[in-house]
Amino acid sequence: DNTYFVFPTHVAADSWSEKILDFIPAVATERFLSWDVFKGESVRTQQQDKQAIPSVMREIFAVHVIEENAKACKNNTPLFTGLINPDYSGEAQSFAPWIASLLPSLASWKKNFDRGTKSGQITADATDNDMLVLYDLYRDFLEKHSLFDPAWEQPPFEGRGNHYIIFYPEILNDFSEYRVLLENSPHITLVHLPENKPADCVVYENSRQELRETALFIRELVAKGYCSYKDICVSVPDLEVWEPYIKREFELYCIHAVYKWSKSLKAYGAGKLFSQIQQCLITEFSFASIKDLLLNKNLPWKNPKLHDSLIQFGIENSCLCSYKDKGTTVDVWKQAFKTSGGVSADVEQFYATLIAGLKRFATATTFEKVRNAYFQFRDELMYIEESSPETDLILGRCLSELGDLIDAEKSFPDVTVPNPFAFFISTIEEKEYLAQNDTVGVSVVPYRLAAVASAGCHIVLDASQESVTLVYKQLGFLPQSKRLALGLENVTPSNLFLQLYKEHSVLPARFSVSEKSFAGFSIPHNSLHACSPETDKEDA
Repeated sequence: DNTYFVFPTHVAADSWSEKILDFIPAVATERFLSWDVFKGESVRTQQQDKQAIPSVMREIFAVHVIEENAKACKNNTPLFTGLINPDYSGEAQSFAPWIASLLPSLASWKKNFDRGTKSGQITADATDNDMLVLYDLYRDFLEKHSLFDPAWEQPPFEGRGNHYIIFYPEILNDFSEYRVLLENSPHITLVHLPENKPADCVVYENSRQELRETALFIRELVAKGYCSYKDICVSVPDLEVWEPYIKREFELYCIHAVYKWSKSLKAYGAGKLFSQIQQCLITEFSFASIKDLLLNKNLPWKNPKLHDSLIQFGIENSCLCSYKDKGTTVDVWKQAFKTSGGVSADVEQFYATLIAGLKRFATATTFEKVRNAYFQFRDELMYIEESSPETDLILGRCLSELGDLIDAEKSFPDVTVPNPFAFFISTIEEKEYLAQNDTVGVSVVPYRLAAVASAGCHIVLDASQESVTLVYKQLGFLPQSKRLALGLENVTPSNLFLQLYKEHSVLPARFSVSEKSFAGFSIPHNSLHACSPETDKEDA
């Protein structure tokens, strides 16, 4: 009961907790952990008096630092000269996500930088000096707000009466940072990959043939009773490109599939609402932006006929975009209402309500006011109770992200952002969402995600040299010359992942590649043994 199993991903952990149910009636799911969850729990035990920094606070800190740098540049005392060019410091807010991505690695960078400068391996330049400034600012920020960054800590991996079995640590991109602690702890057992022979990879002429033969292979597995559809897992390196083709082929062969691929919230129709509102504000209510917003059919608008009437009015009166007249912005829509004779009062009132609702987002000075602006906009223009289940889920997730921002705003009132609405949009554009699916069928997942998951048969499409090659770069934001000087090597665990698919497939895992793929010409990965479709059929 005190043994915990740690897997590289949550997908693998969940799959094995379900697989165990084939042998015992019940299982404690909390004993099946992902690597990230395990690290978080280990760190938290050493920082009882501090809170782990929320990821959103890293981004808010980055925005705050960029704003402070812009102010300092005006006084000719820039904080940064290498990371951000002082000449463009006032327009550097787009650097915020990148700056935020550097923060977790700063402690590791500082350790390597100190070692490199002491030994003479490297000489500090403007960028290094900027990194030191950023390190000090971030460290002071954490101290001031009683926070800690888990990536800055070295987890003790204390047993606390438990024993942890960690599977395949060699495929973890930060394994090198914890190697000594993992290998020397009496409370840890590491399970490594056994040596194995290279697997066969079926080479097809083109991707369409590859998909068709894969569909027939799946049908044959089920027809002959080797396994059921739900026990088959199809992994695809570039699922964004392959998904529509896979859907069409599987539908043609009556193969039900469950696509376990998270997408950005902005990829969903309802998730585009906020970026469409922002576009209306940026373009000062241009015809194109108004049309895109009002014709978003994923939203439960109260009166779509008024939308059509307003758009038709814009077409007839050439309401392309607003313009400046003697320094004053002229709203081309309002100008057209005055000069045209037959406009309906309902249309003009609808436009006034719409514009007033949009402007509330622009004038919101806090995240809470952004949420208030949304609720008022929704109540005036939508019947939210008539929205589809997907729209409810997407908007609910967006509001959940906004709620996290409001909580952070209240917890740290001294750390503000200049444009809360724009920051909120950048946040949801980075968030990925996967709706829960109760149906069963062939699992279609991004490559690597299910490599350690249990499956009746693992199938990997497009197992080409380019698609499945993986490189881990420690402190990858550094130039290659500095990384070489510091002795930071690249790790390429590509063959390990291919081997994992073999190890965790009850039936022999199936790899395939096309000479002419959707992305161009390709060859099998060098750790796979190429074979022809005819040979594959004979082996089957």
